Amino acid sequence: MNNPKISVIIPVYNGEKYISQCLDSLLNQTFKDFEIICVNDGSTDKSLAILEQYAQKDSRIKVINQKNSGAAEARNNGLAHASGDYLSILDCDDFFDLDMFEIMYNHAVKHDTDIIFCKGRTFDNKTKVVKEIENINFEILPDKEVFSPTDVADYIFQIDINWCWDKLYKASFVKENKFLFQTTKIHDDSFFAAYPLTKAERISVLNKTLCTYRINVDTSATAISRRMKYPLSFYEVLVLLKDSLIKDNTFEFFKKSFANFAVDIFCGYYQFADIKFKEDYLKNLNIQNIDISSAGYKYFLNKKHLLLYIILSYKPLILLSSPFFSYIRKMKRMFNPLFKNKYNLPF
Repeated sequence: MNNPKISVIIPVYNGEKYISQCLDSLLNQTFKDFEIICVNDGSTDKSLAILEQYAQKDSRIKVINQKNSGAAEARNNGLAHASGDYLSILDCDDFFDLDMFEIMYNHAVKHDTDIIFCKGRTFDNKTKVVKEIENINFEILPDKEVFSPTDVADYIFQIDINWCWDKLYKASFVKENKFLFQTTKIHDDSFFAAYPLTKAERISVLNKTLCTYRINVDTSATAISRRMKYPLSFYEVLVLLKDSLIKDNTFEFFKKSFANFAVDIFCGYYQFADIKFKEDYLKNLNIQNIDISSAGYKYFLNKKHLLLYIILSYKPLILLSSPFFSYIRKMKRMFNPLFKNKYNLPF
């Protein structure tokens, strides 16, 4: 297929249980002009055989094989082979509404967007329960069909939950800026989801639920295990994001949003660290290097982040308060009025 309107990039690693539902939801889209680039990341199950069967039946599917190198490398490999005007970067265990591409593409073309978001839902693989999720924070968005980072500088990294499957990217925007996924052990899509938001000139958000994110899959335990094994991988993401913003001379402009983003990630990832890593994990956090400690109290968007900032800024307090991190989300639910914030941010 020459010059499709959309290139869909899907990393696949041992996804034999789910890949058929994913591909069926794409091949049956009401919008037809797209290619699907499936990058088999050294799967050891029947994923490759399933992909090849689909590719034989539909010429829009391309299969690329690589040795097991992780999802980031697979996505970057897919980006290198993409020829579409827009890019959709999906996961092989998710599935999608049949009009997703039609709605998102038409809106993107009409408004000439660099990035467009849609809403999502979760599907619990164990209970089969479907739930709407607040992956987009509409409360902080400007009252515009299309907006720029300037319009939401203080909250740019709080627009959504920093993943890629709910977005459509203009391919020329991605290629001109040479955006790539960071090959960290975990958290490998966060930089790609966050940094382009600061470079986009035209961003739009659809108040429509068009994709389904599968949770409680077989890989969930593996993901938690990797987070325990590599508890500081998220730090690499923050450092790269900060360095990129400094290079662009925009760090001060987005500093408030960055500080809150960093504090929330510190809290979220602590809970996944194995107990034997917790003390070193806390002692080795160099808060100064990502400039949280110089942010000041005025930077924080809610009381939870202010409290975390105080704890993270003073190492003796960190060690005394370490049990607090594991229960911060439970505490937030219990004391919701205390943590309630003006913008109802989804943390």
